[in-house]
Amino acid sequence: MFTIGYYDDSAGHGGTTQYLVELLSALDRRRFRPVVFSPSPSGWHEQVIALGAEVVVGPPRGVAVPAAAPPSPGPPLRPTARPPAGILTSLRQAAAWHRGLRREIASIAGLFRRCPVDLLHSNNVGEEAAPIAARVAAVPRVVGTLHVDPSYDLLGEHDAPRYRALQRRSLTALDLAIAVSRSTASMWRHHLGLTPTDPPHTVVIPNGIRLDRLARRRDVAAAKAALGLPATDLVIGSIGRLDYAKGYIDLIEALPAVVAAVPEVRFVHAGQGPLAETLRREATRLGIAERITWLGFRPDVRDLLEAADVYVQPSWCEAQGLGVLEAAALSVPVVATAVGGLPETLDNGEAGWLPRPVTPPRSPSD
Repeated sequence: MFTIGYYDDSAGHGGTTQYLVELLSALDRRRFRPVVFSPSPSGWHEQVIALGAEVVVGPPRGVAVPAAAPPSPGPPLRPTARPPAGILTSLRQAAAWHRGLRREIASIAGLFRRCPVDLLHSNNVGEEAAPIAARVAAVPRVVGTLHVDPSYDLLGEHDAPRYRALQRRSLTALDLAIAVSRSTASMWRHHLGLTPTDPPHTVVIPNGIRLDRLARRRDVAAAKAALGLPATDLVIGSIGRLDYAKGYIDLIEALPAVVAAVPEVRFVHAGQGPLAETLRREATRLGIAERITWLGFRPDVRDLLEAADVYVQPSWCEAQGLGVLEAAALSVPVVATAVGGLPETLDNGEAGWLPRPVTPPRSPSD
């Protein structure tokens, strides 16, 4: 039987892991045997195990924190560039980076050798060691999906030659690259100076959604009641990881003006991420915390989408946007920033409103 390996280093469940789960759920088990590789155990692996996939993992990850350490204030509201390092420090950092990369490649190659496969699908390539490790481990064929584009490097911190070299080496190790939008494919080739004939061969396969899982179960008022919201609330819904790339700080900062004009507005968000506490504190500071409902991770996004009067995706960068597709499937009006693959997803504004994004990072005076 033909064995397909899937590599995903995600620590938590998100759009890329959902993509992998959907691939596995539709895989013909009469012809293919799936094996999922990951550098360490994670909770989302339970989903792929339930689908009958074998999971091969490395040792658990952990960070030692002294017992007396003060609580972390969390990340800042906006990404902040580090001050430039001196020449000696930069050289030391580069040397440590190269040593770390060699160790990572060797470690991942070791994972692949533990369970040989006929084809490896690296789920979320661009600047990853997995395709290189697959070649080291003599995997016969390697493909990868481009779920992000170079604009996710918000501060240009990965513009150094060593990062460009890793990106080029990683992508050219692929037999086939799958981009989730034309924009993503084009941005990577332009970023690395690749011509149309340079490897890897790239195809565009937009993300799909299961319409049978998005059939509306109840009307908007009943859906709001299920979330404990009054029917009179005007719900702005959004689904996404709470990180800088999703641009939620712009939405939070805009809400006071929106609430002043339309007092019944409520923002309801599903998802989690490193900026969760930072955004909650900012909402409290702005006096709008009571007009926001944070749902956290929801295995069934219909709970939110059925209650939404409008769906908003305020991203600074977005390769395609699964949440936008899911909202549209439930006939929820969509407002999404005109970045990355979102214009393609919304047919260049024919299927939703595409305002211009705030360009990150910015100062409070902007």
